[in-house]
Amino acid sequence: MEPPAGPDPGFLQDEKAKVINAMRPIDSSSLVRGQYVGYRDEEGVAEDSEVETYVAARLEIDSWRWAGVPWYVRVGKGLSEAATEAVIELKSPPRMLFDEAGSPPPERNLIRLRLGNNDGVTFALQAKTPGPHMDSQEVDVDVDFAAALGVRQDAYERLLGDALVGSLRRFARQDVVEGTWRVVQPALDEPGPIYPYFRKSWGPSEASAILVNDDDVWYPPSPTRT
Repeated sequence: MEPPAGPDPGFLQDEKAKVINAMRPIDSSSLVRGQYVGYRDEEGVAEDSEVETYVAARLEIDSWRWAGVPWYVRVGKGLSEAATEAVIELKSPPRMLFDEAGSPPPERNLIRLRLGNNDGVTFALQAKTPGPHMDSQEVDVDVDFAAALGVRQDAYERLLGDALVGSLRRFARQDVVEGTWRVVQPALDEPGPIYPYFRKSWGPSEASAILVNDDDVWYPPSPTRT
């Protein structure tokens, strides 16, 4: 969303509504559902259940800032690991400024926003290498919010705190809720087939079909911290 016009929660909700209003409805061509092998053997699950345990979707936001930028979302049960992470892939620079050695160009930089447990941000920079030659190398920057900011409230503590003081900033406004249903309803009406996948994988291979560019990929999350 764009920056709110002020600190009042209403301004925040206005910007959320603008994003949802600019979002295209999801159809079956931009959605892949999956079900892990063995789900139908779980207690209480029907033998012919079509309930998905995995969904991958491509979202499009037709605003001046985000038109033409695909947003890929996937969520599922029984995957390789549990993680919540937003990965932003930046465009490649038009040319390398520091490359006297003629090394292969670096990969596109990624900004990783880790949410939930072990939240923080990770990104890479191109830094000039020491010495007389004009070359660069990739340097990783990793910020752990708990280490940098100390102990904080968890999500439900913050939500309950807002409810007690009457703040609406973390609650959805009615028009935002209705706009979200407008986006997802076509996918609920015609969800398409369901594909099997094995537990401890990253879901069915068919999820790659919704990637629109040849070099688009599903990025695995950052390595787990202990």
